Amino acid sequence: MTPAESEALLFASELRAPPAPPATRAADPVDTPVLDSGNAGALQWWRRRQVVRDPAWLIDPATSSRPAWWPGWPRPGRFAFSITHDVESQGGLDRCRALAEVELRLGFRSAFNFATGGGYSVSAELRRELTQLGFEVAVLGSRHRAPADRPGVVSRCLCDWGAVGFRAGRGMAGPNGVGDLGIEYDSSISDTGTSRSGTRPSGSIFPSWIERAVPSGGFVELPVTLPHDSVLMRIGPEHALTVWQAKAAWIARHGGLALLNLRADSINFRGREGDRRQLPVESYAALLQWIRDQYAARCWLALPRDVARHVRQCHPAVSACARPPAACLPVRRAVMPAT
Repeated sequence: MTPAESEALLFASELRAPPAPPATRAADPVDTPVLDSGNAGALQWWRRRQVVRDPAWLIDPATSSRPAWWPGWPRPGRFAFSITHDVESQGGLDRCRALAEVELRLGFRSAFNFATGGGYSVSAELRRELTQLGFEVAVLGSRHRAPADRPGVVSRCLCDWGAVGFRAGRGMAGPNGVGDLGIEYDSSISDTGTSRSGTRPSGSIFPSWIERAVPSGGFVELPVTLPHDSVLMRIGPEHALTVWQAKAAWIARHGGLALLNLRADSINFRGREGDRRQLPVESYAALLQWIRDQYAARCWLALPRDVARHVRQCHPAVSACARPPAACLPVRRAVMPAT
């Protein structure tokens, strides 16, 4: 499927005019779970149909406006593509190496966000292995407010792991809720809809600088702009690739940041024998192959920290002391094996 064909799906007749919700409930098509009720089946059917048919949850045209300060992406990028993986449990941790192998085979790198309170212990060996292969390690807050999310605990993980990025867990209030972490970037919110931390969307497919009266000066906000796997599972995993392609094509046309957050816990590596509530790894691999085939000469493949450092270097509001040294600003070109 070409980018033009993918984008056209967003405005096809079947994607418009969602039916009115059942009178018994005003539903949020993205993050509000379906509650048990007398007509739970009808509610579930309506929610699935609404998410597929209503493009508003997927694309808000207002988010494509470029900030006045925006200088563009490092060459050869007309847009940027970045990947993160939240690792929420031991099951997700067990999938990290297999997930990294899929990306390595296709010439991609990503950031693995390990939880401060995920009920598992991430070894120094795994972190070292990932970073030596060119991946990034970042910090994920636990699902709910807990001692593991106290600023001291998060800051210690950031320091011990050599991490510069943070994502709030479910029910957290983002980095503002855990004090000054000294992070370079946060990636807790989305461009549209409601984020997992319950905060408002960024309203943009471009990064932004969040200035704060703290020693670090602030941090870069990287919005998650591609649909979350939990949303895709509600409309059916068979639609995942099409929806990802459609949104990525739209972002590419407007020169924004296509940032995907795919939880390691949500990926099925076992085919038909695996959990049908998880996304097939084949769909994810197909997305990476499609990005490589369609955008090899037009996409800046970057780790989240590289995107953040590009913003910190270019944004006029970032003070000189908050800017990273030039040695910390690698320009990551597309790393794609020859076909």
